[in-house]
Amino acid sequence: LQVNDGRTETRGYSLDATWAHMSMSETLIRFDGTLKRAGYRPAESEDRITVDDTQSLSASLVRPLSSSFALLGEASWKRDAPVMLDHRILLQAGLGINLTRGETLRMTLGPTVGIGRQNNASAAEAGGFAMAGAMQSLSWRASPTFGLETTLHGYQNLDDSDDFVLDFTVAG
Repeated sequence: LQVNDGRTETRGYSLDATWAHMSMSETLIRFDGTLKRAGYRPAESEDRITVDDTQSLSASLVRPLSSSFALLGEASWKRDAPVMLDHRILLQAGLGINLTRGETLRMTLGPTVGIGRQNNASAAEAGGFAMAGAMQSLSWRASPTFGLETTLHGYQNLDDSDDFVLDFTVAG
């Protein structure tokens, strides 16, 4: 949880939550959620202007197929009011290479392909699209009750060269 309130008449907050679990079959399941809101007041007598109003949810999966390969998957939803994104839904999957698979450290990296659909306030920008990208997962177990888990997701919209997303998260 983060709350900001400054002398420049800015005010905002963000709330992030992550839950990750490694099953007995060594499948990594992770859920992430984010809520952000921020605004500023240009002058004392004016109304506050919203500059950030974003919500997002995602679910990630890394399922070992063998000692060398794993199935990668992600589903996500996002809303971003200031840029008039009513919603964006993404589904992507790929085949990853297990770079390390030790008892305390595991890392998987691989390419992904997927589909997405977004709805903007501007009807001309709504519709479905194809994407290509990559996904990386790193898990480190420091003790039986504590560990760190990181993910790196990136994708390029194949229909729009300006639409690229790169997301890196760490959870402990």
